[in-house]
Amino acid sequence: MKIKLNGEPFEFSGTTALDLLNERGLNPAVVIFTRNHEMVLQDQLVCTTLQPDDDILILAFVGGG
Repeated sequence: MKIKLNGEPFEFSGTTALDLLNERGLNPAVVIFTRNHEMVLQDQLVCTTLQPDDDILILAFVGGG
């Protein structure tokens, strides 16, 4: 299915928000995930089903010093 990921078209083979994070190699504990401008909480990632043309934004926390 085609979605919009961080402003760019993206072809996605899974069905849930957690599938997308796993496909991208991202740890759910260190990201903010929004679907169509609404935040998806960490415990909702497994049950949030993505649809074609969803607008997804993923922000990952990066430590530094």
